[in-house]
Amino acid sequence: CDTVTDGGGWIVIQRRSTGDVDFYRNWASYKAGFGTLDNDFWLGNDNIHTITSTGKYELRVDLKYKGKSKIARYGNNKFIIENEDDKYKLHVGTYKNGFAGLQKNFTGSKRFAIYSDDPCSNSLELLNKLDDRLESMEYKIDFSHNEFALRRNFVLPQKCKKNAFILYPFLTQYIVIYNNEYPGVDTPLLCDTVTDGGGWIVIQRRSTGDVDFYRNWASYKVGFGTLDKEFWLGNDNIHAITSTGKYELRVDLKYNGQSKFARYDMFVIDSEDDNYKLHVGSYSGTAGDSLNYHNSYPFSTFDKDNDGSTVVNCANLRTGAWWYRFCNHSNLNGKW
Repeated sequence: CDTVTDGGGWIVIQRRSTGDVDFYRNWASYKAGFGTLDNDFWLGNDNIHTITSTGKYELRVDLKYKGKSKIARYGNNKFIIENEDDKYKLHVGTYKNGFAGLQKNFTGSKRFAIYSDDPCSNSLELLNKLDDRLESMEYKIDFSHNEFALRRNFVLPQKCKKNAFILYPFLTQYIVIYNNEYPGVDTPLLCDTVTDGGGWIVIQRRSTGDVDFYRNWASYKVGFGTLDKEFWLGNDNIHAITSTGKYELRVDLKYNGQSKFARYDMFVIDSEDDNYKLHVGSYSGTAGDSLNYHNSYPFSTFDKDNDGSTVVNCANLRTGAWWYRFCNHSNLNGKW
């Protein structure tokens, strides 16, 4: 499910991005589906029929070639394929915008065809041979510098937010959870479903330098930024989540093309009454342990100094906000 593109809620029924999966297959393969969700795949005609027969759906096709992106969208909630008895006959609604070739060729009602059945029509040939026209593309939110994420036994959502499909040859590893599981958390959560087994709730990201992280206590309390760019989830939210169960922490860093990570087998922060005091467990990883030095220390901002130093204001000195301790071994919210 793509929860970001065009308002989100798109169930991906096909993707081609790497060319690793052979799409020249027989009727039985297209009936049942093939490939894997983390690579190239076809969901399966039986599955697509079952889903589209349960309600009103629209179709979106996303294409990229030589750095240019195009879309085709078919509205009026009329995307459906019939069952195998009718050879998975295709029905689409009115074309909205995007790729002229699809507008011309991909309309009306056509039956699904492959090499072992009827010859392909021009429109189906266009879809089944996307690799002849497209460059591979990885579509994802790129944490090019650092990501701060926590995880427990995390259950991914079973349903999308609206009835829609997407034919999507791109790759995304992040989903947005509109979550009501955690008391006191009323903001969407960004979840990394791939890294180290997936299930990581991202609580901080910095990648472009566009967002100012030198902020006051009130800003860090509620959070700031946007999930599709740079952000801090908010200390109240992080406390609310970590107080509901056992969580681990993972920090991912990237610099000059090199990637490093640090992982802690326990992570929790206290409430505001205790100044969001940090608690982390045992370290493992490749980045080095720079967080245990800050263990059991409260959070500090330039307008609320809890760093233990009587000489300097560490948040002011380091131009950031962190669990400073005379001052720091790590400073991921510091000056960019």
